[in-house]
Amino acid sequence: MQPVRTKDGDGIHDWEKDAEGRPLAHPRFIALQGGDAPPDWTDPAVRKAFDIDALKAGDKQYIWAASALGRVFIGEEEPVGHDPDSGKQRRRGHPLLVSGGPARICGEFRFDAETGKLVVINKSGRYSRYEDRREAQLQEVATIIRAAVAPLGLEVETEYRSGKTPDALVLPSLDPKYREPPAD
Repeated sequence: MQPVRTKDGDGIHDWEKDAEGRPLAHPRFIALQGGDAPPDWTDPAVRKAFDIDALKAGDKQYIWAASALGRVFIGEEEPVGHDPDSGKQRRRGHPLLVSGGPARICGEFRFDAETGKLVVINKSGRYSRYEDRREAQLQEVATIIRAAVAPLGLEVETEYRSGKTPDALVLPSLDPKYREPPAD
């Protein structure tokens, strides 16, 4: 289990915090736990939190995060404006699903139109590059998601990504490659 990270440091971005500096929570999500009954897919709030039809059409992107307690949270990776310096699109991402806390593993969803399957992928730049992320964790998440979407008749498969070089089990602020050289 690891904390959230940014490309050049620990923690969450300032725009992911409220006025008092507390991490924001994602405004619309589904929380799943192994052994729970599936969500009520007829409930408009559930369908809004995870709109399978919008995912299939490519209109929305959805992400998931397995929290420290093993709950799986699903929500839309919603655009929330642009970075004023870089112009890059900001999105409500994995840190907001776990309110800025540590996560076991995180990723995203893709719908494979050829197979008709929901694909669960371990892709997260904020949590999934640590060395302790394993395919077995992705399979555990997929088992929980499989049970949740079973009433929809969706089959689930996984796509384990290990192509990126994992970072060491150390916070970026403690990693020498992120440190500034001493001033002369």
